[in-house]
Amino acid sequence: MKYLLLLPAFLLDLLQFAFMITFAVLQFMTPIGGGVAGAAVAATYCYNASTGIISGIWNGIACAAGGGLVGAGLSAFAIPIGAAVDVALSITIGGGIIALLAFEGMFYPQIIIKGFLGEVTPFMNFLPFWSWMVWKCMREKNKEDGMRAGTVDQARSFKTAEGDGPWGLKQNASIRAKSRFAPVEKFDTKVHEKVREAFRTPLPRFSDIRPPVGRAGMAAKGAVLALLLIVGMPTHAQTVPDPIQYIVTPETPGADETVLIEVQGVGSFLGSADIVWKRDGTTVKSGIGERSFSFITGALGQKTAITVAIDSSQGPFAQTFIFNPSRINLLWEAYTTVPPLYKGKALYSAGSDYKVVAFPTVYSGASRVTANALNYQWFYRDDLIPEASGLGRFTFSRTGDQLQQSEDVAVDVYYGTAKVGHGELSVPASDPFIQLYSRDALRGTLYDAALPAAISLVGREITVQAEPYYFSTATKKSGMIPFVWTLNDEPASGPDSPSGILTLRQSGSGTGSATIGVSLQNNNPDQFVQTAGTALHIEFGAKQGNSIFNFFGL
Repeated sequence: MKYLLLLPAFLLDLLQFAFMITFAVLQFMTPIGGGVAGAAVAATYCYNASTGIISGIWNGIACAAGGGLVGAGLSAFAIPIGAAVDVALSITIGGGIIALLAFEGMFYPQIIIKGFLGEVTPFMNFLPFWSWMVWKCMREKNKEDGMRAGTVDQARSFKTAEGDGPWGLKQNASIRAKSRFAPVEKFDTKVHEKVREAFRTPLPRFSDIRPPVGRAGMAAKGAVLALLLIVGMPTHAQTVPDPIQYIVTPETPGADETVLIEVQGVGSFLGSADIVWKRDGTTVKSGIGERSFSFITGALGQKTAITVAIDSSQGPFAQTFIFNPSRINLLWEAYTTVPPLYKGKALYSAGSDYKVVAFPTVYSGASRVTANALNYQWFYRDDLIPEASGLGRFTFSRTGDQLQQSEDVAVDVYYGTAKVGHGELSVPASDPFIQLYSRDALRGTLYDAALPAAISLVGREITVQAEPYYFSTATKKSGMIPFVWTLNDEPASGPDSPSGILTLRQSGSGTGSATIGVSLQNNNPDQFVQTAGTALHIEFGAKQGNSIFNFFGL
């Protein structure tokens, strides 16, 4: 297979040579000459393609204009067009040839680089550099395989013994057994060096170890070669990982907080390394294998510099960490319903809207950085929210998930490109409920005391106000949360019942009891879990004992 690579290399050199000659001829022609030549060629072709003399003349004149423009353009831009074609051929077909050289174990960088230098040198790419490159790599591969096989065969003619040189090589025992008076064959030092070189030769690469290839394998390789000649194959370099890693916990500490720095390395060389830790230039810890160091940060804005120096068998390493304690406070508020003048916090219910506000305390030197000068990266359930992030965007608003019991929000704060703070919180979901209050004709709703589960009616009339807690305010304003009243499990209504007010009057005399029920259901599909209900048991007539209405004089 490796000898077949000479064919595409030779064809590529021949193709580039043909393009070079063509564009060189076009370049030496002036745009006028190129236009005349293009017009003549086009006119001749169109004339010959016509059936009659008259039509041939007209077709020739029409084609001459287009051919003249094409010829003039090719003549004027011959060099850039030729260079673009040459580069395209080198990237596609040439890249495929190089990839196959690597596949066959014939990738030698010094030869490949020389070939590419010849291709990119002006006025030199007409030479067959691709053919030379493939031929040179083949010779180097054959030379390497032959030397490896020959030196291994020579090494078998020697006996080895422990303690006789670094490779355990000894002269043949029959030579040592000869008399000191008999002529002794001299030890061939050149062969000896070749044997040493054979033992120093590395194991074959994976590209050199392949099973026998039959006709099917040859056909498959031919198909791969054809595909590479058409589209080429780019190569990618692999990066070597850093042998030292540093783990800082927490990454952005606050004031008076314990910070732990750990050093980790690839391999076991850190176990015997001399590690020195310094705080603000003063050595605070040192020794063999001291891989971790902890300290307590200062006050807000008090900078601390920690330096770790590592003297190991892999070489010296050093790293400096700058800690400037900050604080990111997060506060949230929910857009849910509460009664007027309510002194408590409107709690979040699943599916409602809420907002989180960041209050950063970040210092740069001795100056405090304003909130608008910081960059905020908001996260919702560990997922970055790009549309809510950016410079000065210290608020985060969102509609909650009705199927989750909490909303987890976090923010990373940056000053320039440096991360200076982190904050996170969890907004718990509360269940909505309904509370009933007595409503007076003169004083309005009496929000200072809610009605208990059962009361005794003093007068002949009562007005009840239903107040929903923790329902979505946006949905309530749209009218998608209607009040449903019942009296003894039968539907009840009144003039103000849609707004949560119901008035009941005793129509006859005597004693009895009744149960008022009210319920709310959010009809928004995204907030369907918001539902609540309550009931009030009323006794009326002769029983006028313990009633809250006696307290209000009703």
